[in-house]
Amino acid sequence: MRTVQLGLRTYNANIYDRRINVWDDTKERASVMPAPPSHIVRYDESYELTRRFASTAITVVNEDTIETGMSMPGALCHNFSDICFAGGYVAQGSSAQEESIMRRSNFCSTLLQSFYPLGAEEGVYSPCVTFFKRGERDDWAPMEHVDLAFASIPALKRPYCVDDRLRDEDVRVFRKKVRLLMQTAHEMGHASIVTGAWGCGAWGMPARHVAEIFRDELAACDGAFETVCFAIIEGGDSHERPRHANPIAVFREVLCPV
Repeated sequence: MRTVQLGLRTYNANIYDRRINVWDDTKERASVMPAPPSHIVRYDESYELTRRFASTAITVVNEDTIETGMSMPGALCHNFSDICFAGGYVAQGSSAQEESIMRRSNFCSTLLQSFYPLGAEEGVYSPCVTFFKRGERDDWAPMEHVDLAFASIPALKRPYCVDDRLRDEDVRVFRKKVRLLMQTAHEMGHASIVTGAWGCGAWGMPARHVAEIFRDELAACDGAFETVCFAIIEGGDSHERPRHANPIAVFREVLCPV
């Protein structure tokens, strides 16, 4: 068995080959399954997140984005997009959130490279992405088609942190990104949002500080959404920053205190 060493962990190299083969098959299937056009969205400081519900329920679940999105009809799902490349490193066999989404759907037919690179206050809204494959743990078996809406907005990539806290200038930028996600969902008529431990894996965002920023921004617009769900797979692969390998406990502590 051929293996590769990444940080402190050893990985079976064959799984990378398998992911690449699955991606090639997905692209072929997606070529005859066009998706509605996507478009760029930009942060608008003047946009008002009006109250539509009595309050916003905040939940943290041990699931992936797609599983959670399928259980919340009409929600806007958040793709933790790359800054420069549509689909991130899906062609190289990466298993991060965006790449896993791409491998299971026709996202590649609407999240186009022409949208990139994305500016600090930009994202891409995709109104209808069709999923037709199960996840890696089910060997990407065929599934009944499910349509989900997505906002592709990147986090900050490997920001400099002091005591696991973002610098003030990075906090300002990241708050605008969180607001852009909420603005997009609100403007496009979505009652709920599915997001997660945004950037807290390989991109090195500090999990507790990210959760605190989300908590503060959601408190400021309580009632704008019915539910905001943080889908975080427990023990997910975050080999580049092992201390963030299991951020679900941190998000639960910050967002759902008992």
